[in-house]
Parts: sequence; structure tokens; C-alpha cells
Amino acid sequence: MTINKFFCKKSCSKHGHLCTLPKGHSGGCSYTQVSRVIEKIDKKAGSKLRCDSYVTPGNSGAAKNRADRCYPAQYSKQQIYEANNSLLLPRTAFR
Repeated sequence: MTINKFFCKKSCSKHGHLCTLPKGHSGGCSYTQVSRVIEKIDKKAGSKLRCDSYVTPGNSGAAKNRADRCYPAQYSKQQIYEANNSLLLPRTAFR
């Protein structure tokens, strides 16, 4: 059986994350099942996988910190650079 045939792959969040439980599972869908299994083996690797798979690091300027990777509005590096350097961007405590 291939991996594509093993997982449920139904959408299970408002951002369209796919279910990582086996097909035909009971209960609700979950997109964090694989990272939870890995977390039991190596806590740091599992939490890093769960975090980095679905969110971006962001920055203290125009890019939202830890923004969801599945969010439909994504900006290029150039757009973020321009927004960070714009006079219209309010200065924050972090800059």
C-alpha cells in the first residue's frame, strides 16, 4: 500500500490541512497525528515537525509572526521588503 492510499487526506481545518490518520479511522480527523507519533520517539523533532509544517517563521515587520502556510494570501520576499521599508508602516517596539 502506498502512502497516498494509506492516509484519509480529508480537509480537517479552516485552512485546508489534510487528515493524517489512516483511511476509515473512527472519530474526527487530525492533521497532527504523524507529528504526535514522532513526538513520542523524539519530543523536539516531533514538535518542530508540527510547528514548521504548517506555519512560517515570520518577522517583526510586515510579515505576521508564525503565519499559517495554508493561508491564501502569501507575499513575496520583495513585497515584504517593500512593506518593511515603507514610511507608511508603523514602527513597532521590536524595531
